[in-house]
Formats: sequence, structure tokens, C-alpha cells
Amino acid sequence: MKNILHCSAVLLVIMNIFSCNPIKKQKPEEQENITSVILTLLDTTTQKAITCSFRDPDGVGGNDPIQLDTLTMDNNVVYRMSIQVFNEKANPSIDLTPEILAKGTEHQFFFASTINDVLYQYLDADSLGNPIGIQGLLQTGNIGSGTFSVILKHQPSSKAPSPGNIQLGETDIELIFKLNVQ
Repeated sequence: MKNILHCSAVLLVIMNIFSCNPIKKQKPEEQENITSVILTLLDTTTQKAITCSFRDPDGVGGNDPIQLDTLTMDNNVVYRMSIQVFNEKANPSIDLTPEILAKGTEHQFFFASTINDVLYQYLDADSLGNPIGIQGLLQTGNIGSGTFSVILKHQPSSKAPSPGNIQLGETDIELIFKLNVQ
């Protein structure tokens, strides 16, 4: 009886080994190939629009960007800001903004200014209620000059709850615009 049980156990192990499908390794998700970013700001009082752009047609590495605008805003104004992100290496050009929104639980824009009273407020959120940053309010205070940073993080398994954690994930793009508040 022991021999039958032993043989049955060995037979089951052998059948499992040969009947299993090989484990497929998943490829890590590639980062977006971002070549252009456009910030559009709309003065919530006067409806005056401002655009500020970055362009690097060959993407990360290679040649230096061909455009990195200075962001010039009026003081003591609230702007509604939206961001568009493109891959212009593709033919035709691909607007990556809908993909970033669709995968909102994996992406977040972070913003920082060296001018203390320039503040950003998120207006959009992913399906879990955490910020994305494609839509927001940018408020200026006093006159000054400095920088305004825009950083898109890819955080597929590590996105932190609101307000987020810039230390997590990989950076898809980091831009530092010169900033003038006048």
C-alpha cells in the first residue's frame, strides 16, 4: 500500500512538472517617450491665456532641447493650468495626455517653485481619488523671479495617497522653467 501511495505521489509530481505552462516574464512597462510639454494657463478673472512650452524633438539624451520657455505671469492672480504631453518622435505625433489620464493611478505631476508664494492646487484625480496634475490652479503672490519645476513621475506600484510622494517611482520628465511674476 505504501508503494502505491509513494508511486502515486511521484506520478503526480511528474505530471505537474510537465503539464505546467512556462511562466512568462512580463516586460517592464516602458516610460513614455516625451518630447514636448505645453503648459496652458488661463487667468480666471480676465480669461487671458498664456502658454509655456518645452520641446526636445530627439527625446531624452542626444541634442539639447530646442525650446524651454520662460513662464511669465501676473502677480496676485489665480490661473487655471492644464498640461499636454506629446511624443513627436512618432509619426504622426502622439498626444500622451489621454494615456496619462487613463493610467492615472500610475502617474502624478509634481510642481515646485523657488518663489514661495506661487502655489499649485490639483483639480483632477485618479480612480482612487489621488491627484494626477494635468488640471489645476496656479496662484501667484508677490512680484519675483525664480524657477517653476514640473515633474512627471511614473509610479505603477507605488503611487502614494494624496498629496503624493515625489520620492517614489521613476521620473518620466523633469522640467525647470524660468519664472517671472510681474
